[in-house]
Amino acid sequence: MQIVDAATKSRRTKIELAAIRDVEMLESRQKAVARKAEGTRANRARVIKAVSEFTNAARRFARMAQQAK
Repeated sequence: MQIVDAATKSRRTKIELAAIRDVEMLESRQKAVARKAEGTRANRARVIKAVSEFTNAARRFARMAQQAK
């Protein structure tokens, strides 16, 4: 808003709200955003899978320890 205020100050006009509508991203930017989102989802999936495998292994070790007693 500082830029707008500076541009309209000499006209004694005060802009209180400016809205940007119907903004289109370049196709290359859309693809980059989509790739980043896909990478984030893939990373989350890897973490979830690793936690699940770790939990399952811990349960198996606990059962084996109980059986060994």
